[in-house]
Amino acid sequence: PQGKIYPEMIASILRDHFRDKIKQISSDFMTQGSTLCACFGIQNNIYFLNLGDSVAAWTMQNGQSWYKLIDEWLDREWYEKALQEDNVRPEEQWMRFRSGGKKKLEGIEAIKTTRIHTPKVDRARIEHDGGFIAFGRLNGNLALARSVGDAWCDAIGGEPEVYWVNRRALGSPYIMLMCDGIFEPYTFWMEPTMEPADAVKSIYARYSRAFYKEDIARSIAEDAFRANSHDNLSVMLLLLPQDPRSSEPSDTFTLEQLQQLSENDEFIDFNFDQQDTSSGNM
Repeated sequence: PQGKIYPEMIASILRDHFRDKIKQISSDFMTQGSTLCACFGIQNNIYFLNLGDSVAAWTMQNGQSWYKLIDEWLDREWYEKALQEDNVRPEEQWMRFRSGGKKKLEGIEAIKTTRIHTPKVDRARIEHDGGFIAFGRLNGNLALARSVGDAWCDAIGGEPEVYWVNRRALGSPYIMLMCDGIFEPYTFWMEPTMEPADAVKSIYARYSRAFYKEDIARSIAEDAFRANSHDNLSVMLLLLPQDPRSSEPSDTFTLEQLQQLSENDEFIDFNFDQQDTSSGNM
């Protein structure tokens, strides 16, 4: 891209790249499939990309904003509004959400998640693609609506959703990525059962005070196993490095200053000065 690069442009590039790769890979996997959940730190923003029933969770400061690209089927109302605008490509448009606003965020209210693509949530796209939902499953078989692979099912989706947030808006430096086996006990076996998104938030809140422990991810997976989970128990806990601009460290260099250092100088942790590219108009 030429000129200034905005976060929504990066989000669109990420989505298009993964969508094309997923289409390319899926043709080689007729009866196997996988979910996808990824996190990227680019400039001053954190991007989340998910497909299927793997999910990312993070916390927000009160009144701060987070964003997502409009999905043609899951954000149908906004997509159709964009269609009415001249010289606008709906798939490149985005939505902004404000956390809390005047209402103080407390507990799980501050925790945000990517959307879990169940057949119920993605019904409009499934039916448009000739599929059906039976017993809560896509074509009576799959418990998720979008995946990498599963090419035997014509109605399986391969379009990831992309979210982003400025790192200064985060309420905690910890980001959690998990497969559905981690929250399955909350949605199937525990009483009362929870909706998947609420289960993910509860898990984040439950373990948040122990995130600093080195083996916390293993503990979370083992707890889910002991709670009778029958599915994938993959979980990752990411600790973002401190934002150097907020602490104003004395060991910050420009690129020119760094190049002037001799090879014999003692190495000091550094960062390059970067321009804040945050934007928003919705």
